Amino acid sequence: TGVQTCALPIWSILFFGLDLKFVAFVESVILTLVLVIMIYRFYKIDKTAAILNIPYIIWMVFVIFLSYFIWVLNK
Repeated sequence: TGVQTCALPIWSILFFGLDLKFVAFVESVILTLVLVIMIYRFYKIDKTAAILNIPYIIWMVFVIFLSYFIWVLNK
């Protein structure tokens, strides 16, 4: 979760501040993969903790689509 705490604000800086849409897209994909691993590990320990992170992964999938399509449309 420490990686996510640091990486999520970096997406905003890359996407909005530095206008690096593709890099922000790649960062969001990596962050989502880290999230999937975290949920898997949570599920082995506490199913409720894993289930509570489902909205977060849905949000991250939205972020991936958002980043990708804005990058493609602004090439």
